[in-house]
Amino acid sequence: MVVPLELTLPMPELQTNSKRGRSRHWRSIEREKNAYWEQLDMRVMAKLIPRAPDTPIARASLRSVMHLGAAMDEDNAVARHKWPIDWLRKRGYIAGDRRKSLRWESFPEQIIKRDGNYRLVLTLTPLEEA
Repeated sequence: MVVPLELTLPMPELQTNSKRGRSRHWRSIEREKNAYWEQLDMRVMAKLIPRAPDTPIARASLRSVMHLGAAMDEDNAVARHKWPIDWLRKRGYIAGDRRKSLRWESFPEQIIKRDGNYRLVLTLTPLEEA
């Protein structure tokens, strides 16, 4: 029986069209990413995010629901998932983020609500081996 894994993550920083611009030094961007990953690690320790499975999911489909204050264009919405997906790979939730290991079910769904509770709800569904 296939059991999907659902994770509710805080919304990461914009990766494109940032108010601060993306021409910033790579170290500044790396510092932001590391702070975001640290926030995710703390949420795992606090049991707000389920811990990684004992064995990374070899092949999975990914569905995303973004809770936002304003709609994003689809290419920027997908780009905003870079840090969370890399974190899933590094922390052993998924075996890889390449196409053979991870497939998007569709573009991220966007729910617009100006309540300040902006987040990503990611669902990883294990797939049969190819």
